Parts: sequence; C-alpha cells; structure tokens
Amino acid sequence: MGGLNSVDTLIISNCIHSGSKEGIFLVEGGNVWILRNQIYNNADGIFCSKSVPTVSKNEIYQNKGCGIII
Repeated sequence: MGGLNSVDTLIISNCIHSGSKEGIFLVEGGNVWILRNQIYNNADGIFCSKSVPTVSKNEIYQNKGCGIII
C-alpha cells in the first residue's frame, strides 16, 4: 500500500503468512500504524520505503530475509 492517499491507516491484529513477497509493503505512507500482527514465513516481514510508520508489538519471525526494513 502507499501513495499520497495512504494516510491515517491502521494495520492491526492480522495474521500474515506464507507469502512469496513481503508481509507488509509500504511506500510513501503517512500516519500508518502497524500493531499486534503476526508476520511469518514470507520473503521479508515489513518493508517500508519513504515511510516511517509506528511499528509496535508485532510478532515477526521465520521470514526468509529481514524482519523489518525501513
């Protein structure tokens, strides 16, 4: 997700697993909160480009690459 209209977004309490790419991919997001998610068995956990979300209390494990890339 991302772009100029990606503001005030809440990603909360999801189970994101077994994807061939990133669990969460964020580009140019504003005011984004990523809270209490389980993110595992993906290529990467959370990938953010030109975004600085609030990331808290997530379980990020067993991804092939990095857990969080900001």
